[in-house]
Formats: sequence, C-alpha cells, structure tokens
Amino acid sequence: MKSDPPKIAVTERILHLRAIPVGAHLPPPVLNIIASHLKERAYQKGEILVRRGEPVGALHLLVEGSLRVSAAGKKLAVLSPPQSFGFLAVLARADSIYEVDFPEDTVTLELDADTLYELLEDHFALLSASFSYIAERLLHELEELPAEALSLPTGDDQPIPDRELDFIDRIFFLRKMNVFSTANLNALAVMSSNLVEERVPAGTLLWTEGEASEHVIMLVSGRLRCTTESGKVFCYGANTVVGGMEALAGKPHWYSLHADTAVLFFRGSYEVFMDLMEENFSMASDFMALIAQRLQMLHSQKADLGTSTLSVPREMTKLGLVPLGA
Repeated sequence: MKSDPPKIAVTERILHLRAIPVGAHLPPPVLNIIASHLKERAYQKGEILVRRGEPVGALHLLVEGSLRVSAAGKKLAVLSPPQSFGFLAVLARADSIYEVDFPEDTVTLELDADTLYELLEDHFALLSASFSYIAERLLHELEELPAEALSLPTGDDQPIPDRELDFIDRIFFLRKMNVFSTANLNALAVMSSNLVEERVPAGTLLWTEGEASEHVIMLVSGRLRCTTESGKVFCYGANTVVGGMEALAGKPHWYSLHADTAVLFFRGSYEVFMDLMEENFSMASDFMALIAQRLQMLHSQKADLGTSTLSVPREMTKLGLVPLGA
C-alpha cells in the first residue's frame, strides 16, 4: 500500500457518503461526523485486499479505480465508485466470502470495524439507515428465490391455552425469537406489553401484496401461507416472524398473507421495535448481524456457483437504480 494517498477534503468525503444507500438517508451532521473518521488509502494494481475466509476489518468506499471480486478463481464482479466493500461482512461479523484485489491503482476511504460500531451505537440515524439498507437488500434477494427456498417450517406447535396469553407466556415466546434470545428482561417486558394477541380461523386474509407494511406478525401457533402475483406459494410455521423485512425496509408487502390453518399470533409495532433497538445497542447489533449473515449466506451460495448479483443494479430508496457494494 502506498504511503502517500491523496488528501480528500471533508466535503468530497460527504459527497461519496451520500452516493451510497446508507449515506443517502443520513442528515448532514451525521455525515460530517462519519466523514471525519474516514481514512484515505491508496492501493497499487495487483494488491490483494482480502482473501476468502479471512476477517474483514473495515468498510472501503471506492473513490478512484476499481476493486475485483472473485470466488474459487472466477471473477464475479468489478466494483467501481461509488460502490463499496466490507460493510456487509463487518455487520455480519463474518469472514470474507470473496477474494478481493485491485485490477488498477485505486483510492478508497476506509472506516475500520471498531469505529463503525462506535458510530452505529452513538448515532441512531446511522443504525436505522443501516437496518433499512440491509433489509431492503435482503428483500431483493428473497424475491428472486424459488418458492421452495422461502418456506420456514419450524418445530411442532406447542399446546396453546384457550385463555389470553399472559406476561409469562409472552416472555417465554419472545425468548424463542433469535432477535430477543439475549435481550434483558426490561426490553422483553416493553416488547411484550405492546404486542396485540390475535386468533383467526383458516382462510383469513391478513394482508395483500402491495399493501403498506405497518406491523409484523409473530406466529405462535398454526401455519401462514404466502402467495405472490407471480405464482409463488410458500409457508411460515410457528415461532417465525412475518413481514419484518418489509417493515424495516419501509417497503410494501411483496406477497399476500393468508391463515392456512387456524392461527394464533401477536401483532408487533415497528415503531416500538425500533425504540427498543435504540435503547439496546447490543440487541440491535445482534439482530443486524443475523440479517447480514442471511444476506451473506445467499451471496456465498451464488459465489459457490460462480454467479453474483453485485453487478446487477437494484432499486434503492432515495437513489433509484444503482449497483450495490459487497
């Protein structure tokens, strides 16, 4: 790596940040703070940034030049400004699923992982924008999966009392959710008190494709059936959360949802959930890691097959159709 990277002014750094999906959502004061933590890096043609299976220690925003992404010796994509590398792996706390090198002399703006997490904890606008970004990105991947890869069957339904579920029942149920498995009791109590219990018969339509996503469904018992206008049909079983990615991404539901059997579920408020994320950064970072890991898993499966969607422009809120980073 060169020892004399060019000096990039704060204003130019902010412009680079605003050109990426997360940065496009951020207010100027937060952009300015992030920009002040970016470090200029210059790389020579042929240098390797990271090998597959190695830790990813930083986010790199491309400023000049390009970055080549490969797997198993096959080139998958060439990223160029304003694309970036490392954000998903850092959020997922995962090793690189790609080999990454520079096919030409290249300049990046680097934000190391520790600093990124400090900024996420200190600035909820960044945390919220990051949730929206990875959820919106995961939605693009999910919508392209075959129906058989979308169903989420779980363990057998547990006996459900005829009475309304009480505080202990709700806490026990929430503990089964990955996002709440390590949450403290106060956080669980807040979430529990804001859940609305519902029981509906088989055949009930709960929402339609294209409808605004204003809440999530936490399925306690029974089976939900999802159908799309394109003809896909898939199901969710007990102990799954339905509609969460759409709510996080601020996008409408991409499938219609029906009760395939009699079901018992809780309706959860997106606003209450995000309030909990703001107050409990450890829980927020764990949940973000789960989403990023799912996204990385789908990307890794494609990389193993020698394919990638990194060069495919995606429709992203505030930016329109843009190529995304890795």
